[in-house]
Order: sequence, then C-alpha cells, then structure tokens
Amino acid sequence: MARRRWGRDEAAVEIVRGRMEGVGPTTMVELAASMSIGERPIERALLALEGEGFVLRGRFTDAAAVAPVAGRDFMSFLLAWQRVAGDEVVSGPESLAGLIEQLEGFPAPAAAWEAEILPARLGDYDPVWLDALCLAGRLAWGRMSPPAPKPAKNGDSGTGRRSGPIRSTPMTLLSRESIVTWQSFATPPDPGEMGLTGEGLAVLEELGSRGASFFHELAAATGLLDSQLEIAFGELVARGLVTADSFTGMRALLVPSSKRPLKRGGRRKGLVAIFGVENAGRWSLLWLDSGRAAEQAHSGPVDVGGRSHPGAHPEMATGVATSLLGRGRGHRSDLAAPLRHHFPAPAGARGQVAALA
Repeated sequence: MARRRWGRDEAAVEIVRGRMEGVGPTTMVELAASMSIGERPIERALLALEGEGFVLRGRFTDAAAVAPVAGRDFMSFLLAWQRVAGDEVVSGPESLAGLIEQLEGFPAPAAAWEAEILPARLGDYDPVWLDALCLAGRLAWGRMSPPAPKPAKNGDSGTGRRSGPIRSTPMTLLSRESIVTWQSFATPPDPGEMGLTGEGLAVLEELGSRGASFFHELAAATGLLDSQLEIAFGELVARGLVTADSFTGMRALLVPSSKRPLKRGGRRKGLVAIFGVENAGRWSLLWLDSGRAAEQAHSGPVDVGGRSHPGAHPEMATGVATSLLGRGRGHRSDLAAPLRHHFPAPAGARGQVAALA
C-alpha cells in the first residue's frame, strides 16, 4: 500500500479534528498549548474544520453550562423535547404544525412519517390533519436530496431503482415558505441524468409549461391513461422532482391500489383521508427549473438553473444552520450519532441541554 504524503496544514487539520472529538468546548490558545503547536497553524485548522461544519465558534461564560452530559440525561432530554415520552405527548390538530416545525428539513423514510414519527408525538394523530395543513399552503413535502444517478446496466434506466417511491425513500416535511431556503444548499436535480421514462418526461414538461395542475388536467394534456400517469408521478416523486398540494399524493404512492380504502360507501364516520393520487390536489414541480431541464433531457446533460451548488444568502445559511445545530448536527459524539436519525433536535434546544463533546 502506498504511503500518503501529508502537507503541514492538512496534517494539522486532522490532528485538531481528533483532539476536538475528545476535549469538548475549548479555545485556540488551550489547543495550541496542549499540543505544543503554534497558534497560527491551530487557527488555520479550526477555520478549515469550521468550514466543514465540524466545529462551532461561540462564547461561553459558564463552563458548567457546556459540560458533556451523561448518556442517560441526554436521552431523557431528547425524548421529552421530541415529545415522545409519556406526559410530553401532545394531542389535537393544532399541535401538528408545531411538531413538524421541530422536524423541518429532516429526511425520514416516507412510510415512517405517518406510521411512526407523527403518531409517536401526537397521541390521536389523524392523516386528515396533515392534509389540511398542506392544502392550506402551510406545509409542503418532497424529496429534498435527489438520488445520485447510477451507470446504466443491461439497458436499464440507469437509476438502479424501481420507478416509484418505496417505504424507505427519504422524504421531508417543511413549511412551504422555506422550500427555497433548503434547496439553496442542495444540488438541483438534472432530469437528463435520471433515466426518466417517456411518460415521466412528458409530465415534467407539462408541469414546467403550465404550472401546478390537477390529475385530470395532466391526463388530458399528456394523453396518458390514469394508471400510466400514476406511475409517472411515482417516478418523479422518487427522484425529488415533483410534489402535490396534499400528503395524500405521497400516501397513495406508498399504498397499492388494491389496498386503498373505498372512496364511497365507507362506514367510518367523520372525515376520511382518500388514498388516491387523483385526490391529492394539484401536482407541481418541487424544483422550478426541472421543467425547462426536462425539455432538453433527450439532448444530454444540462445546467439546471445555472447552479452546481448554489450559494445562499447569509440569512438562509443562518436559518438552516440553526436548525441543524439544534438537532445535534454541530457536534461529533459517539452518543449523539446513532440518535440523530431517530430524534433530530430542533432549533431552541441548545439552551436546554449541555453541549456534547
């Protein structure tokens, strides 16, 4: 095995990285003294790690307030903060928006949202409540991190995936007004590299030209059968290209048509969520540039929106960083790492739990 040749600054970054994983909150001066290295190399290393999001910079006046906590204490706090512990569980439709605000931007398996995550936090959760918030324009859903294209094999589509979303497909719930903020930190999807079917491209082009449209409008405009249009929606949702007015669209794509509840003649009283793609309201592009890119997909890769990794306004960066840091993404810890996937801590939590080393 060839030995790697390390540059001075590169080596300093890795040494400081290892030290920061163990010492918790500290200062540049303390690091330099403990490692017998000049302050200037330490400063450069810390700036590099800060750029990666590995370390944070801040001012602490009370050392006890930032001391590492025991795993038991952290777990107790996390369960209470996420409202999945006993008396902390809330109820009623008015509580749902606040719960989702805690989880904004967090990608979770599509099927887990209504099967595990929301019911665990909202004792009497009803899917109708989520649909109502989406239809009112307060919430949106979609895949915010499109899958990476894979080389085509044996004439397949090149995606290596089934056409529609599966139960583990990562989906995000977030306020509609913050979609652009979160997208500003992601690479826009290129439909030309996703191996879309002709039906998928046709729907994408129509949405790009006519804007948000209902199921029957797109069926008429594309000439697709209802079953073909549903498959096309599944393909586009799985690749993070489209969304719908209500979560009914996502719900329907995860449930086989043979298992969906009847639209009429049901015996259940009160409101019932209709599990049908045609009842999801309007369908629209999740990324506004996707429709234009779809028109050029047959001619090869295109530059979507002129951005490979768009820069964001400092206020956008602050909002996203606050959310991520509040979930514990700003610290490396053997304790925090396995918990972040299941219990992302939202903004505001930092003042209620000691910092993790």
